[in-house]
Amino acid sequence: MNAEIYQVWKKEALILDDEGNELNFASREVLKMTDTSRPVPDAVRAFFGVDPHIEAAALTILDAAGYSDTVDAVDPTMTPSKN
Repeated sequence: MNAEIYQVWKKEALILDDEGNELNFASREVLKMTDTSRPVPDAVRAFFGVDPHIEAAALTILDAAGYSDTVDAVDPTMTPSKN
């Protein structure tokens, strides 16, 4: 499994460690807080608790990024306007 966790935000504020680095699931502080040694899947599971919470968070992130279940139908026979 290849996963990258870029940043941790709380109330619209980017969370940093004591050295000014952005926290993520691989950060020493998060691993210590969750009492785990591997970011994925151990720290993620410890942070969220149960798999349905992990799924809900993943779906929320995907939806916010524009990847949702809704699909806009497009007629492939129509050419886009060049105006």
